[in-house]
This record gives sequence, C-alpha cells and structure tokens, in this order.
Amino acid sequence: MNKKSIFLYHGSNIPVKYPKILNTKTKHDFGRAFYTTTNYEQACSWAKHKVRISGYVGKPVVSVFSFDISSLSKLRILKFDSPTKIWLEYIMNNRLNPRYEGISKYDLVIGPLIDGYLSWDTLKMYSNNLITYEEAIDRLHPENLDDQWAFKSQISLSCLQYRRTL
Repeated sequence: MNKKSIFLYHGSNIPVKYPKILNTKTKHDFGRAFYTTTNYEQACSWAKHKVRISGYVGKPVVSVFSFDISSLSKLRILKFDSPTKIWLEYIMNNRLNPRYEGISKYDLVIGPLIDGYLSWDTLKMYSNNLITYEEAIDRLHPENLDDQWAFKSQISLSCLQYRRTL
C-alpha cells in the first residue's frame, strides 16, 4: 500500500466485495451509508455484532478495501476531527429523527463513532435538554472513540477497491 492510499475495513456477517448503501430501518450515526473504519479491531467488533443481530447467521468477517486519498478532491465531504457539538447534533438527528435526511448533501462523512447501547440513552437525554453537551460528551467517553467513514453516494462507493476478506 502506498502513501496515497489507505486501508478501510468493513465488518459484517458475510464478505462484501461490492459495497452498496442498503435501505435499512436501522438508525446509524451518519445516516444511510456503507460504513468502514481505519481500525481493524473496530471492524472485527462490528462483524461480531452483525452476527449477533442477524440471529447468528454467517460468521464474523472483515472486508478490506483500499481508498485512494486523491479521490477526496472529487467528493463532497463532511469531516469531524473531534466530538464537537455539531458532530453530536448531526448524529442525534440521524439516529433520532426519522425525517432527517442529510444523505443528499454529502458523498462521504468521516468522524468519530458513537457505539454501544448506552449512547442511545445519552442522545435521548441530550435531545430532551436533560443533560448539557459537555455531560453528553463525558458520558460517551470520546477518548475511546474510533473513526468511521460513511460512504453515502454511488460516486463515493466507486472510490473503494476491494482487496480481500479476513
């Protein structure tokens, strides 16, 4: 792998050679998208979770993709470098508001992920003004957050090259 490309990992219960955006009812941090991460261990965790929620269909696998960094210049990107208030509200809108549709604005959203069941309670409390932004961030333990790359358009998906499945 050269310095112009990076590896991205996708955890699932089946190998994914041809990524696509599925129209699921599940609410994700950055909305409807094909999700990857630069952290292999995080992808393994996603794969195990996917096996559990699918009723133990399949087995945990990680699909590996390369992404050419020069592709960034042709995409509409929203990037969160850290867990800011705008980041938290973007996630809150995607997870809690079924009518929120940020999909048309961006091809790719990159930023810290919120993972785990407890995050739902935190987001609901924050959205109902029961806790402050600072309290919400403290509860989410941002020092433990990995990254996620949400590919939200066909043009962004075309920038991924399948390499192998682990």
